[in-house]
Amino acid sequence: MQIEEVEPIAMQVWIEKRTIFVELTDGRIVDFPADRFRILKKATDEQLKEVKLRLNGYALSWENNLDEDILKYCGKLFSISNLDECSSYF
Repeated sequence: MQIEEVEPIAMQVWIEKRTIFVELTDGRIVDFPADRFRILKKATDEQLKEVKLRLNGYALSWENNLDEDILKYCGKLFSISNLDECSSYF
């Protein structure tokens, strides 16, 4: 019997004190500072809280005035607003 590995995806996302928390399907909770991303660094606390899960748990999106998306690709997080930072991974 072969066990298939399933990559964990986001089930829930929330913001506390300018830190983004993501609960994954494998039970882990990961966090990272919003200020790591250029556009989110300029966001107000209220704008940050408007985050939504997209692409079946593979992306975080701020569709308000921020227009920012963060994608998971090969276990790394990338800002769509700055594709240069991830061009070597595609």
